[in-house]
Formats: sequence, structure tokens, C-alpha cells
Amino acid sequence: MFLVRDTAPRKEKTMRRRAFGTIEKLPSGNYRAYWRNEGKNVRAPHTFPNKRAAQDWLANQQAQFASGQITPDRPAQDAEKQLVTLNQWKEIWLERCQAEKTLTPKTIQTYKSGYKTHLEKPFGHRILSTITVDDIREWYTGFDPTKPGAKKTAYRTLSTLLRAAVSEGLLDKSPAQLRGAMSKTRRGLDNPRAIVATPEQVRELAEAMPENLAITVLLGFWCSMRFGEITELRRKDIELGSDRALVRVRRAVQYAAGFGYTVGLPKTAAGVRDIAVPSAMVPDLRKHLERFVGESPDALLVHSPADSSRWLSNNSLNYYFKKAVAAVEGLDSRFVFHGLRHSGLTHAGQCGATLAELLRRAGHSDINTVLIYQHATRERDA
Repeated sequence: MFLVRDTAPRKEKTMRRRAFGTIEKLPSGNYRAYWRNEGKNVRAPHTFPNKRAAQDWLANQQAQFASGQITPDRPAQDAEKQLVTLNQWKEIWLERCQAEKTLTPKTIQTYKSGYKTHLEKPFGHRILSTITVDDIREWYTGFDPTKPGAKKTAYRTLSTLLRAAVSEGLLDKSPAQLRGAMSKTRRGLDNPRAIVATPEQVRELAEAMPENLAITVLLGFWCSMRFGEITELRRKDIELGSDRALVRVRRAVQYAAGFGYTVGLPKTAAGVRDIAVPSAMVPDLRKHLERFVGESPDALLVHSPADSSRWLSNNSLNYYFKKAVAAVEGLDSRFVFHGLRHSGLTHAGQCGATLAELLRRAGHSDINTVLIYQHATRERDA
């Protein structure tokens, strides 16, 4: 319940006395809020983009006044902190993560993109302390049911931001408390990443790719490698014998808009690993090294078509990979490059690999992740 005063030009001022505080609409379209304490105005230190945000600030001030946190002798403490909106906190926290390198550029880009699409409108201008469990539950249950992945990612982003706000002292407790919202779910058979290619189809895929890129398909399937791990491989990372080979995964490259390419450790600590190349693939690897890789130890295994010292982009690879998928009879047209990794792990499990072996080969530290990779095929074969 608030008094609203409109000071915009060409509009008559309206004033209605409310229970606590005053809100004024300014010519800019923003809102100003204040309340009276012992005959003195207590003003918000900045204006608000909408009336709801101004109301939230007054409600927060009223709650502190009622609880004794604000008295004539003790004004509001840490006023700026009390007024931080989710938009402001997101910028502060991500800038800090970028400066301290606690998140990769790709993760920062993912957070920003998901936030803008799914979180900015419902929560962005809300003061942190006014976001409730019920608010989050209403948003979560109303999320587009056809986008479960985006729903989970958006909730994870919101939960991460609010937990960081608790650590910063901006909140006493995170309101992101929905049970099961962060649980890992098994991929359904309709998920493109759950499509399984057979070893025969993988060989056809490799043959349908340009010769200099065929090795990416084989490494994705037989060595269960991620795209960023493959595209950062260099000659020095390959140990080649007469009938055996070892791939040493020590780095991965990522591209993020606004950051460009960055090289760092693999996705997880377990991602630093040595992978024994199946003997049937060794001739393909040897041929690729001889024909397409420079003699320098730092020469990239695959590279940009325009520059052998630049990384192969996801877009460049996918352009050819989609064509290759279309050329393989019986392979679902939705099959994606990451599906090679899933297919390879599934095939290894069907051939008797233990969970420990699968974890080590895939570079995973979470056993449930490997179980998810395998679940779709178990359902298909049941």
C-alpha cells in the first residue's frame, strides 16, 4: 500500500496517502521512493525502472523498521546492499568471476545468455530480498514444458546467483529451494543427444567427412572425446607406436562470444587423462598425422580451413558433419557431434567395460553421468 505521485509532464499530479512510504513517477519514466522517519525523509539511493521495484524497496524498509533494525538513532545499515537487484548482482558476480577466473568464458556466456532469455524479465529488477520461494515456484511451474533442458539450466543459474548472494551477505537464505529442480534426469529416446550410432554407422560418417576431418569422428566415438578436447589436440599429444597409440588429453579450447578462443583445462579434473586408441583406429590416426598435421610438436591435429595455426570452429565442423549424417542410411537426421561421445561410451559398456573404466575414458567424476549416457540404449534394448 503506497502513495503514488506522478510528476511526468502533461499529466496532473495524483497523490493518494498509503500506509507506508511514497512513490513518485518521474518524467524519465523511472520511479522514486521514500518514507518519513521522525520527520525526515528516508530516500532510496537510486531510482527504479518500474513501480514494482520501488514497492519492493519500501516493503523491505517497512519490514526493517517494524523489526527494529531501523530506528531514529540507527538508520538503515548497508543501504546499498539492501537495495541490490538481481540484475545488479548478476553483473557484479559475473564480473568478479571473470576477473578471478573462477568460471570459464564459455560458462559466463551461458549464464548471460540464459539469464537474458529466461530470468531478466521475471526477476531482473526485483530486489534480492523480495524474491520468495513462491515466486520461484510459480516461474518454474509455468516454464515451457517443451524445453526441459533450458528450464533446468535457467533454474541452476538462478540458484547459483542466489547462493552467491548468501555468501556475500546480501541474503540470509536462498529462496531457490525447489526439491528436485537440480536433479539430473535421464535422457529420453527423443533427445538428439541420446541417439546411438553403431560402429558401422560411425565408419560411414567418417568416410562421408572431408578427409582432413574424418579423424574427429573417430576420436569422438572410439576415444569418447569432447569437441573442445579434440580441437586442441596437437602432435605432441599423440604417442604413436607400431601397432598402438595413446592420446594425452591435457587441454581443451572453448569459444565464447565476447571472449574469443580460450585454452584451459578440460571440463572436469578427471578430464585430464590418457586414452588408449583402439588398435583398429591406429592406421587412421597414423595416416592423418602423415598427411594433415605439421611437423612441429605444437601443430594442431585439426585446424581452421583458413589458417593451420587457428582452431577449427564448431560451425565449420558442423557444416560438414550434418552433410555426413544425411549420407548415412538409417541414422537419425538429428544426430549431433556430441552423440559420438555418447554412442562410444554406450558401445564400450555393451562390450563389457566397467563403470570405472567408462569414467576414466570419458573423463567423468560422477558415476550418475555415465549411467545417464547408457540409459537410453538400455530402454531401447529392453
